[in-house]
Order: sequence, then C-alpha cells, then structure tokens
Amino acid sequence: MNKTAFTLFLSAMVCFASLSMISCGSDSGTLENMYMLSVPSQMEGIGWYNLDNYSLELLSGDKYRLVYKTDIFGGSDMIMKGNRTLMYWGDFTSVPSADGEPSHLDIALQAPTRIFYEQHGKRWGRGVDFLTGDLLIDTAAWTDLMTQIYDPETTSKGAEEFLAENAHPMTVTVENPSLSPEDTSLVYRITEAPVFQFKE
Repeated sequence: MNKTAFTLFLSAMVCFASLSMISCGSDSGTLENMYMLSVPSQMEGIGWYNLDNYSLELLSGDKYRLVYKTDIFGGSDMIMKGNRTLMYWGDFTSVPSADGEPSHLDIALQAPTRIFYEQHGKRWGRGVDFLTGDLLIDTAAWTDLMTQIYDPETTSKGAEEFLAENAHPMTVTVENPSLSPEDTSLVYRITEAPVFQFKE
C-alpha cells in the first residue's frame, strides 16, 4: 500500500473512531468538553498496523469518561486483525498543568468506578484468558463468564475485586485552546497517551 493510500485510510479510520466514540454516549452526565489523541504505528516483523485512539470526555458534575480504542489491520490485505475497546468512568478535578504551558490543564482522574474492557480478533490469540483471547469485562454488568475469564483459578472474584485490583487514578494533560485564544494553532487534544495498568 502506498503512502498516500495509507494516509487516507488512517484519516478515514480516525473519523470513524471519533464518530463511534461520540455516538456511544455516556451513562453519567452531559458532555461539556472532549480531548482526543490518535497514534498510528506499525507492528515490527509482521507488517500490521495499529491505530490507537484516545478520547477524554469531561461531563457535567465533574465526571469523566476515558475511552481507548485500538484497531489492528494488515498492511497488505487491509483485513482487521484485532480490536480492543477500554472505557473508564469516574470523577475528576482540573488544575493548570505542571508543565507550565498556559493552554494546558492537568486532569486528575480518580480511580474509575466502572471499567468496560472488550477485545476480539486474531491479534489476541484464540484462547480465552485475561488480556489474551476474545473477552468482555464490564464491572457494571458482571457475569459468571467474566469471573471465569478474570479469575480462572478460584472463580471467586467479581466486579468489586476487579476494580480494587485494576482501577487506578491517573493524570491526563490536555490542551485547551480557550485558555490561549490568541494562538490559533491550538486544538482540543490529549498531549500524551495515557498508560493503563492491569493486573495479569
């Protein structure tokens, strides 16, 4: 695939992902602001491509929804090899960024009160195991199958244990053009990809 075709494809994927994230809506508050980041990359050795999309939605009542979505596809056949969606819900506070940039804010995300985690496709393998294989975790709609996926050894852990072990606070730095209206080059964006941590 030539560079132009790849660029157009990535642009289309970004638009599609953005629309998908917005249309999902939220179960907690009205959307007041949104910051996004898209990171394309190539998987070394196999020629597959990743398109990682991050979306931080700030909602009324100092609530947030953080969405991460990755789409993995072949470089030559353009066939989807895997998809992963991760969503956090919780409370946030906001302060001027420690980096000193006047247009930046540090959004302190409290540990999420709900986590949704879904993945499927060849990229993750064919087994069913936490962080590998096809799986679905939703702490707001927990099932026995989720317990088997998350805790196959004792099959005793549920949503509360999942949140206790995997719901961590984080700080996301964003760029807000309204803070520096004289600079027309600014956009509503996440400045660096958030890092999600899960207990394996």
